[in-house]
Amino acid sequence: MEDLTETKVSVIIPAYNASKTIAPCVRAVLASDHPNLEVFVVNDGSRNTNYEELLAPFKIRILHQENKGAGAARNLGAKQASGAYLYFLDSDVIVSPDTISKLLALANEHKAELATGTYSLEPMNKKVTHHYKAVFDHYLTVPEGMAKCVIKNHCFGGTGDFYEKRAFVSLGGFSENFKGASVEREELWLRFFDSGFTAAADPRITVGHYFPDFFSLVKNYLSRIYLSLEIVKRGNTKSLYPSIRKSILTPMFAFFVTLSLFLAVIQIIGFEISLFFLLIYLVLNFPFIKLSLKQKGLIWAIKFVPINFFFNNLVFVAGVISVLIIKTRALVETNVASD
Repeated sequence: MEDLTETKVSVIIPAYNASKTIAPCVRAVLASDHPNLEVFVVNDGSRNTNYEELLAPFKIRILHQENKGAGAARNLGAKQASGAYLYFLDSDVIVSPDTISKLLALANEHKAELATGTYSLEPMNKKVTHHYKAVFDHYLTVPEGMAKCVIKNHCFGGTGDFYEKRAFVSLGGFSENFKGASVEREELWLRFFDSGFTAAADPRITVGHYFPDFFSLVKNYLSRIYLSLEIVKRGNTKSLYPSIRKSILTPMFAFFVTLSLFLAVIQIIGFEISLFFLLIYLVLNFPFIKLSLKQKGLIWAIKFVPINFFFNNLVFVAGVISVLIIKTRALVETNVASD
């Protein structure tokens, strides 16, 4: 196996109001077993956060910009980086000592310009929503039966994105049209695959993650679903998004259960229709239930049921509304162009 210890890796961490997690994040990176690192923290216009004070013990570089979003922050760090690889890491992620060396080996072994892993099934924060999101993200992004193998031309994103710098630069970096931490990662993945580059994803490479609380998670879903559907219009997204069963059918039948129960309560339809939809929903969602039982046990799996049902409903309703908005905008633009 090729000796990669001399290969320089630039770690770029965008930070927005990240006072609670940035020090543990940087500390974990600097504890890496890969010896040749440089680390950039890019302050994306944070409010009331003194990164120089928080990160004083660490030998890193801190860059500052006005609040332009994570994409712009990552691009700023990339412009200053001198490594052969660029590791874009979120400020709420805690890497293991061997994460960087494993991603570097993965990229090198499979001749991939992008390497990714996934979030650990054990969240860094410990409320029920955090445990649920850890399991659900694994279920959503890792194809069934492939949890112990490398998947070519697939992306997880949980570990952060480990790019060969040459490929990243040739793509022009992240889009800066998205505010906050949005879908700039997925938008770049689309351009990456359109350009013929190769990716390798290994679900055995995991990192710790501070998952958002319940209401922050709701906000994230609402803001990201519309933008995700916008970039889906561009073409083949097979390597980016989960199966139709996970992303469309399961949320759709969750909504059918909710709607039919309401209609049954007001005596428009019978409860047997609700039961029919519920059975289909349970069959579609059984792999998630099975994974929850395996990873967390019966008590946690029971706690996940209402959360999962709520978010499946939310995804379907937000998705339908987003599609209607996109279709309406396209129709208006077509009419304006024809006038």
